[in-house]
Amino acid sequence: MRFFLTSLTLYLCLFAVVTVSCAQSQPVLSEFESKVSAIYTTNYPCVVRIATSQSEDPNVQGCNRFGTGFIINEGGYVLTLADLVCDTVNTLVIMPDDWQYHARIVAIDRKLNIAILKIPAEGLPVVNFGSAETLNPGQLVISITNPYGLTNSLAVGFVSGLHRSGFRTGQIENFIQTTIPLNPGDSGSPLFNCKGEVIGIMTAVLVDDAANQDNPDQMFQPSDISFAIPSDIIKNNISSMIQHGKIKHSWIGLEVQNLMTEDFLKYGITQKDMHHGILVTHVFPESPAHKAGILTGDMILAVDEKPIDCVSDLQMIILQTTLDSDIKVTVLRDNQKLVLSLRTEEMPETILQENH
Repeated sequence: MRFFLTSLTLYLCLFAVVTVSCAQSQPVLSEFESKVSAIYTTNYPCVVRIATSQSEDPNVQGCNRFGTGFIINEGGYVLTLADLVCDTVNTLVIMPDDWQYHARIVAIDRKLNIAILKIPAEGLPVVNFGSAETLNPGQLVISITNPYGLTNSLAVGFVSGLHRSGFRTGQIENFIQTTIPLNPGDSGSPLFNCKGEVIGIMTAVLVDDAANQDNPDQMFQPSDISFAIPSDIIKNNISSMIQHGKIKHSWIGLEVQNLMTEDFLKYGITQKDMHHGILVTHVFPESPAHKAGILTGDMILAVDEKPIDCVSDLQMIILQTTLDSDIKVTVLRDNQKLVLSLRTEEMPETILQENH
């Protein structure tokens, strides 16, 4: 009997704790719901569907590629992915109220995989940009998407990784990894933080190529691993794209790769305290790097004293460096550190078009 009473007492205590806990959490959940709902209500009018075709058919029915974009300027400028609109003849922007506009492609940048469209409309609602630089895994993120044509769909997830790269040759990669699912029609969707600011643009989902060998046209499969281009890469280049029809990328003229164990043996690298650096695999003739004396086989350790741990580190530094800037590159050659000076130049058009 004593055991029964003790167990009953323990059960009642636990029940009381759970009940109190649930009661205390209700205001928190209500506040969370209200915040997410407010972000959605404010921003869904800015999110549009994109439909493209390689034919002259002006109707949605004639389009064979669908995605998402969002309004960045009240004068009718829309941001989306380059993958979605490149090599197309007909591009439609479909507003949340289903009103359609024929869009003009203002600029495409394949290195960043972003594009800007222009529609004949004024006084449109626009998104606000934030920064992805302070993101950490575990933070809540929100997206407004158009999966399978289901317009204005809300998706909520978490940041699950940062600085992801190595997926596509020729692109500048520094992806945010999220748990938000990405379905057909979702590419190009804005990624919001809890302030309702755009901190990225959804670009890709991790796909098991082996699982799709029997159906090579299947571009998507269920996954909780998706990627977004950080807003910091995008927002600083919007003005250039609108004004000049392109981004004037800074360039130093190198091909590089992350270090492999065999590279230490191949190039005789013996420094035991070597914890960072990337390998130079090619130097373009007459490029800034070539003029500065950088050689194939050099290890780049730092740029302007900022350590370089991986390829994306160098990409981001050069991306954020203005044209005709003087920078110092620290390299390791024959186990000796050298500091070489060079001046950035505009990336040649031939390099911009490579690997696409």
